[in-house]
Amino acid sequence: MIYFAGIEHDLKQCKLRYKQWCKILHPDAGGNATYFKDMQEEYNIILKPKITKEKSKHTVIKENAVHINAYDQTKDFINLATNVIGLVKTSIGLAKEINTMLELDNELNIIKDHKNET
Repeated sequence: MIYFAGIEHDLKQCKLRYKQWCKILHPDAGGNATYFKDMQEEYNIILKPKITKEKSKHTVIKENAVHINAYDQTKDFINLATNVIGLVKTSIGLAKEINTMLELDNELNIIKDHKNET
């Protein structure tokens, strides 16, 4: 390493040094095109593994987020299904009570009709 000696493990410092070298070596700033190209190649050698490592970190984070999201959705679905089952059970209980009331009402009407006939 010539241009990034001693800081090749610090991405932030490498980026700062890259900007400094660009101001000095860029042909449009009066620098040497060959030196500028050499500096860029060295920077890319340093940067490439760090970018790959960062991308793999983000990939793992995204994959974990997908699994967590799927888990949350499964939990939500189970909660919803449990609530629906509870509502169905309650509805069946209410239907039985209504049926019992209708049967009692029917029996009372029969008794009233029988009293009115006598």
